[in-house]
Formats: sequence, structure tokens, C-alpha cells
Amino acid sequence: MPRKGKETNGGRVLDFHSFRHTYISNLERADVTDGLRGQLSRATAQVVERYTHRELGRLAEVAQRLPTPDLSALKKKPA
Repeated sequence: MPRKGKETNGGRVLDFHSFRHTYISNLERADVTDGLRGQLSRATAQVVERYTHRELGRLAEVAQRLPTPDLSALKKKPA
């Protein structure tokens, strides 16, 4: 039986809606105004709001500020 959806794309969903979420969220991150985001995505204000994920940019900023753990102790030298 052929695989569909996430199974065929290495766990990723690649459809119209996922591309639209990415496109509109990237417009938000680029500081494009709400009105212009609506025009560029050919969507109503309600659709633009639904597809905009502001928290992703904030989460990325916070994650980049986390200290990098020292993993050198995990590297064991061969005996």
C-alpha cells in the first residue's frame, strides 16, 4: 500500500497549508505589515492572523541565547 502524508516526506507535511503557514509567518518575521501580508498571500485579515506564527520567531531567539552544554566529558579516550 502506498504511503501518504508525513510518512512519504520523512516526517514532514508538505502541502498547501504548510507552505502558506511558512510564507505568511516569514512575512511577519520580515516586518511586513498586516495589510501587505494579506495582499501578498491573497488572504483575508482573519486568514493571515490564523496562519501567522509569531511565537516561532520568539522561541528561536530564546533558544539561541541558551548556553551550549560542554559535551567534552562524553568523549572517552580509547583504553
